[in-house]
This record gives sequence, structure tokens and C-alpha cells, in this order.
Amino acid sequence: MLTSKIYVVNSPELVSIVQRNSKTLSPYPFIMAYLQPLLGLDDTTLAIIKKNMYLRDSYAQEVHSMHQQIMAPGVALNQMQNRAFEELASLLNEINEPVNMSIYSWVQAIFMKFNTSAVWGPENPFTDYPDFARAFWSVRDCFPYFLTNCQ
Repeated sequence: MLTSKIYVVNSPELVSIVQRNSKTLSPYPFIMAYLQPLLGLDDTTLAIIKKNMYLRDSYAQEVHSMHQQIMAPGVALNQMQNRAFEELASLLNEINEPVNMSIYSWVQAIFMKFNTSAVWGPENPFTDYPDFARAFWSVRDCFPYFLTNCQ
């Protein structure tokens, strides 16, 4: 993957044209490079995900299609946004007295909770397992290294 040609598009006029040309531009090589180290997938699981990933009926295409449907403007996205804003309002309404704390840590915790609640709903693993949320933030700093397989 990293031995291929890489083209950097820095013209705003060309970015949307390049993004629409899905036959020649694919995010899958980058997604696959992140998946295994990020999720700790074994080789068998990764092979299932990679199998025929460019074909219309592949697992990767099915997930991509589902993601597009859920994130498209409409009822599902509106419901997700409403859940996020309701959770944010609830978290902000809990503040009833001054507290000394790291603003960065507080924003990080609030951001994690209201966004993941919007996606996961009442069975939010980030809320149910606080260590999971802490692990996410520690892994976040390693994202740039996943492409080079540094763990």
C-alpha cells in the first residue's frame, strides 16, 4: 500500500471531484491498515473483512452502505443528533457548583459521553465500562502510527 503513488489534492475545487470519483479512489486500504491494530483483529477475521472488499456484495461494501444510510440526512440522523443534544443538555444541567478540574479532561469526558450515547444509546460501552473510554483516548495518540504498524 505505501509503495503506491500518493496524490495530494490541495485545491478546494478539485477535492470534491476527486472524492466523487469512487472508481479510482478508495479508502479501504487505509481502513484495513487501521482495523487490525486498532481492534486487535486476528488474521482470520481480517481476511473475512478484506474478502472481495471492492465487490458490491462484500462485507466491507455492506458496512459502507449501512453507514451511508444511517448518516444520510433524514430520520435516523435526526434521531442520533437529538440523542446527542439531549445527553449534552443533561450533562450540562448536572453542573450545579464550581469545581476545580482540567478543562481539557472535562471536555474530553463530555464529548465522549454525549457522542457515544447518540450512537450506542442506553447500552453504551463507553459509559458502562469507563476503562474502555480511557483506553480510547490513550489509543487515539497512536492513530498516526497504525499505518506504519508501530504499536
